[in-house]
Amino acid sequence: MNEQLTLQATQREETKTVPLRRRKVCLMGTFALFAACALVLLIPHPAYAGVIGDFLDIPNMIKTWLLQIAATLFNTYFGVINQTLDARFISGPFNELFGTTEPYGVIKDFYQAGVIPVAHAILGLFMLMQLIKISQRIDATSTLPAVKDIVFLVVTYCILSYFIDNALDLVSAIYGIFNDLVGNVSDKLQSKNWYEPGIEMTKDDAADATLGGCFLLLIFGLISWVVGLVFYAVSMVVALGRSVQLYVYAAFSPIPISLLGFEETKQIGIGYLKNFAAAALAGVVMVLILYLYPHLVTALAVSGGLGKAEMLGLAQGVETFDSFGVIIKTIAVLITTMMGLVKSGSWAKEILGA
Repeated sequence: MNEQLTLQATQREETKTVPLRRRKVCLMGTFALFAACALVLLIPHPAYAGVIGDFLDIPNMIKTWLLQIAATLFNTYFGVINQTLDARFISGPFNELFGTTEPYGVIKDFYQAGVIPVAHAILGLFMLMQLIKISQRIDATSTLPAVKDIVFLVVTYCILSYFIDNALDLVSAIYGIFNDLVGNVSDKLQSKNWYEPGIEMTKDDAADATLGGCFLLLIFGLISWVVGLVFYAVSMVVALGRSVQLYVYAAFSPIPISLLGFEETKQIGIGYLKNFAAAALAGVVMVLILYLYPHLVTALAVSGGLGKAEMLGLAQGVETFDSFGVIIKTIAVLITTMMGLVKSGSWAKEILGA
């Protein structure tokens, strides 16, 4: 009985304690709310109104971000193309086509150690064949060969032997003729400013733009960026491929030169010289195409160059077709120029009839 009374007394005390705790929690929460309101009222109005206003203006914030990303892509695109239009990576001394003499040293060692002996062996073989032909004429006519045949054979051997030993200097001289032409073209033709450098987009620019226009500009910026990087890669591949081609031609130059003195094989040597000259001329064609690109852009796309006005026109929906056309034409001219670089070697062969 006493235990039941004690249990009931304990339950009554717990029942009284719970409401007391709840009241304390409510009082603490009310105090914290009043403290927060007082803190907000103490902060000057412009300080928090600007932050809240910018946060609430989410569409304009998104448009600003899109415009800034698009501007960054276009600026990168302009920088890559401007660096590619610098034709100095195409020209250069024959022994420094890659900016250093080490690759040329490898070619020269291979040329001296492996190719010159083979070329002299081929020359000796064809000289022996010519002597056999002369002896056959002697047997057929029972007369001694004409002096001029002997003299011609000796002179041919001396000349071809000299050219074999100095074939690398010969092809270097042929390259130098066309490389001087590259330098003359670079000095004569001046690159034209076809873009507005350092484009920047601000919150004020985004105010009049549409969200769809900003997305469209971002897409074109991404396309231009990708095409620009592809153009840079293709131009470097074509230029480096031409340099490698010239070095390989130079390394094996004694062999086709050793075939020039004989009626049966002289077309092989002539064809080689034409192909080497065409590879050297391809550098001139590439330089001409690169210098022609900015003039094509300003002639076909926009006379004043591609800049912020055309981009904002697309983003704001003002003259959308014209702004759209400017960017499309710029990309089209770039792709055409890229195709011209790829075809420069075949065009050079057609010019020389190789």
